[in-house]
Amino acid sequence: MPVLEEDGRTWVDHQVRTYRELENSDVVINVYPTGTGKTLAVLNAIRKLNIDRVLIIAPVNELINQYEATVERFVQEHKLGHKVFVVTSQSLEEMDSSSHSRALRSILLAERAIAITNPDIVFYVLLQRYGARVRSRDLLVKLFEFPQLVVFDEFHVYDPGRLFFAFALIATSCYFNLRQKYIFMTATPSRHVDNAFTKLGLRVSRVGLEENSSQDFKPAASPVYVELVRGFGKLDEHMDLILQIVKEHADKDILIVSDSLSRLAKLAHYLRNNGIEFGMVTGPMAREERITALRKRLMLATTTIDVGYEISRPEKDRQGLDIVIFEASTAEDIVQRLGRVGRVLGKNRADVPAYAYMFVPARIFSAVQKILEESNDRLEFARNVQSKLSSSVENLKREYLGPQGLVLAFYEDFFTCLFPKDHKDLLREYFQLLESLFGLERNFLSRHSRRIELDFYYFAKSLLDDESEIAGHVLERSPQLREKIGTLYQGDELMRACAVYRKFVEKFILSFRSEFTQKVYVVDPKKFCGTERFVYDKFFILTRYKVRKLEKSVIPADVRGIVNEAYELLEPLEKPQKIHLSIMTRSEKKFFIPTKVESQMFDMKALELDGLPVYRLIPEEESECFFMDLAVREAEINGWKEKVVIGTDAIKAASYLSEKPWECDLFPQ
Repeated sequence: MPVLEEDGRTWVDHQVRTYRELENSDVVINVYPTGTGKTLAVLNAIRKLNIDRVLIIAPVNELINQYEATVERFVQEHKLGHKVFVVTSQSLEEMDSSSHSRALRSILLAERAIAITNPDIVFYVLLQRYGARVRSRDLLVKLFEFPQLVVFDEFHVYDPGRLFFAFALIATSCYFNLRQKYIFMTATPSRHVDNAFTKLGLRVSRVGLEENSSQDFKPAASPVYVELVRGFGKLDEHMDLILQIVKEHADKDILIVSDSLSRLAKLAHYLRNNGIEFGMVTGPMAREERITALRKRLMLATTTIDVGYEISRPEKDRQGLDIVIFEASTAEDIVQRLGRVGRVLGKNRADVPAYAYMFVPARIFSAVQKILEESNDRLEFARNVQSKLSSSVENLKREYLGPQGLVLAFYEDFFTCLFPKDHKDLLREYFQLLESLFGLERNFLSRHSRRIELDFYYFAKSLLDDESEIAGHVLERSPQLREKIGTLYQGDELMRACAVYRKFVEKFILSFRSEFTQKVYVVDPKKFCGTERFVYDKFFILTRYKVRKLEKSVIPADVRGIVNEAYELLEPLEKPQKIHLSIMTRSEKKFFIPTKVESQMFDMKALELDGLPVYRLIPEEESECFFMDLAVREAEINGWKEKVVIGTDAIKAASYLSEKPWECDLFPQ
């Protein structure tokens, strides 16, 4: 890693280059490898360029917590005078328990502040759904006006369906001349972002290791020996091999990463039965439990560890992590997880080899093997993986041509309400700019805004909230909607359809992290998931574990508002348990939202699936679903067995598999 001297101390090269490039650029993309101090690059830019108001967006709250400590230390050390705010649901609750939106307003009014938040809050403010007052104009305006610098950390973790929040911020800044600058920090930059910058005409600088000509270097990574393990890319296929590795390297620090909590639980059960001690880092665990687990010699982790957790061993003179064993199905995952092992920046020894065991799916095995053989070092391997290995079939335009495009339609509707009616020409240009970022045709939103579907949501919400006068106004302005519901529904069918459609929109369209099943309270005495008691997704629990239903009395008082069932985990299942889905619908479209879905397993009603979108598959589409990592299920639709995908997978399928993604049946039947 190249280093240089400035202000009486040694910096990693990019920690200086980032602020120098930002002086004459609108955007700096820092693509230095994971674990090389990109946070300090941001903080040094704030210091050197005297930036007063900064918005840092990190994908998970654990990373936000780490940011808080680092930023506070830097601000105090350099006497910057900024006030540091953590902006999460919990922190806003502590600031003002009666109004989170009021607490957020006070932060956005600060004159010299660094606000660290997650994309969820930004997303809900953009859609004017944050706080008790729907369409809160002033909060949205304050969010747009607050930052002089916006920092997106770990930007590679956002799939195209979640890029809306970033593109809306940048497009608004450019079009309304807010004069904001941006730093993107990611070791695996997205082509979607590069295309957006080009369309916006922004001045972009890229700070990368390969571009540097500095002669002074410090070692940042030890040599690594990589073994590519043949199979289906699943850790539970090779538990004997993993046990052998763990036993042979009893004196080394080892991290095992799986994409699946259930596969990790099976491996944990197997290792425990063979007398192996370890720590676990999983989603259900509390933060304190995860930190304790990271002190163990052997660590088992889900993708929770990918962002926000640093494995530090300050007492060691070499790398903190000696061996990594991981699953990976995309270029981003391969680069990120391999980059965790053998970090030696600031260590005395850099010559002790590290080891990596990679489990990748059969479909990319040969390609990864060839890239390994052709690469001379880590950096070359990372570049080759990203350039030669197609990480996904994701296409931004296809994503927003489908049901996901309702996000843009709602945003257009909400945003338009901020302006007088005589500003239509101004707004038309603004939305044309936004359309171009998503690869959509000019005036796509005005032609395909799905006004009738938006009005149906407003009508449904008003009707269910006993606001019949508002519901009547919606029908008055939308005779097309009145005719549609009059044709589709009779008697009580309308109320049922409204309830289903409202759930669909609020769970899958107006929610940043979509979920389609309810939560349950879980008792896990053997700690298959890393902790003894937690709240988790019911669908996952019932399909991945043998369980015993418990009395409601075991549910703690503080979570009774969000769960009403409890289960004890007995053991992981060898294969996921199938849930029988029975769907009744009058819709003939491939993508539809049924008003009646029943599910059954263990001779009992399993799940409440109101608002669940469904996509019917034809046989040739099943293999495509496999490559897209969409879960194919069997369902009985009107008495006939069919293959389907459901939930967010159904929205993806409608976008990528349909010839005409917009031909979706969004009226529940």
